[in-house]
Amino acid sequence: MPPRLLLSLSGSGHLLCYQLGVVRALLHDAPKWGAHMVAFAGTSGGAIVAAAAALLPRETPSALDRFAEAAFRGGAFAQLAHELEPGCGSVRASSLADASGSLFLGATACETGEPATLCRFSNAEALLTCVLASAAIPRSVHPLDVLLAGGRPLRYPEHEGIFVPSSCAWAGDEADLDGAPPAADDDAPRRAHVGGGLSSALPRLPATALERLRISTVLTVSPAAGPRGASTLCEASLLPCARAASAPADARAAAARARGGLPTRFHVCPARDGSWARLPLPPLSLGGGLRCDWSAANARAAAVAVLGASPAALRDWFERGRDDAAELLVARGSPVDVLLSV
Repeated sequence: MPPRLLLSLSGSGHLLCYQLGVVRALLHDAPKWGAHMVAFAGTSGGAIVAAAAALLPRETPSALDRFAEAAFRGGAFAQLAHELEPGCGSVRASSLADASGSLFLGATACETGEPATLCRFSNAEALLTCVLASAAIPRSVHPLDVLLAGGRPLRYPEHEGIFVPSSCAWAGDEADLDGAPPAADDDAPRRAHVGGGLSSALPRLPATALERLRISTVLTVSPAAGPRGASTLCEASLLPCARAASAPADARAAAARARGGLPTRFHVCPARDGSWARLPLPPLSLGGGLRCDWSAANARAAAVAVLGASPAALRDWFERGRDDAAELLVARGSPVDVLLSV
C-alpha cells in the first residue's frame, strides 16, 4: 500500500518559520511527497503551521508563500485568520470540513496540566480558537516549564487560558474521530487551555486516529537539533482510546503489534553542530517523544524562538527548513523509496 503520511510539528515559537520551510519543500517543491500527506498535527507555533498546511490550497504555492511572508514579520496567526475569512481568504469550505479528524492540535488543559488534543472544528471560529489555545502562553509560566514538559503535570489558572468548546477536544472515544465536525453550539461547555508545549513538545496523536487514517509514517519536525531520521513511534507520542487507557503499557504495545504495529517515525531537524558532544549529557526529552541536544546551537535557537528575530533572519530559518527537508527526504527519492525501506 502506498505510504500515508502525517506531518507532526513541535512547539517552535518564532521558529515556526523553519517548519514552514519543511512544509514548502514537501507540499510544493516535491509534490510527490505532498500527494501522500493525509493529516497534520502541531503544537504552539507548530499548530499555526499545521493548520495552514492542512487548509491552504495545494494547487499552487502562492497562498503558502503569502503566509510565509507574514510569518517573517510575526503575523502568522493573523494571516491564517485572514485566509479563513469568507469571501476574501483562500480556504475552501470543504477544506475546513475535512480538517475535523485530520488536523490535530496539541494543548494543555489548565485544570489538570495534562496534554489535550483538539481535533474537531464546527467552523472557522472554533478552529482559530483551538490554534490560539495551542499557542497561548500563560502569564504565570516559568521559563523552566518547557524543560519539564512530559514530566509532572503543571497546572495554570483558568483565567490565563483560552476557553475552547469541549466538543473540539478528543475525549478518548473512537466516536470522536469519525471525521465529522461537531454541530456548532454556542452554549456548549468550554474548558480553559494553554500552549501545548507546556505539557508535550510534540502533539499527542490519538491511536485510533492513526488507525482510521491508516497512517504508515509520522514525519516529525522540530527546529531544535537532535537525533534525525527513522525510528519507532513511541507510546509517549500517543493518546490511547478510552477503553485501553487503563491497560498496562505492555498490553497496549501487544495490542498495537497485533493490529500491525505502530507507524514508523521519521524526524527532520537541523544538523548537530558538534558542541553537544562536549557536554556529557544525554539528549533532553521534551515530551511526546521529542529529544534534542544540549548545545550552543540549540541555546541560540531557543532565544530566537522566544524573543524573535529580524524578517531576514527568520527567512534564513525558512530556507534552512526547506534545505533540511530536501536533504533528508526529497533528494533521496519518493516516499515509497525512502519510507518503505526504513
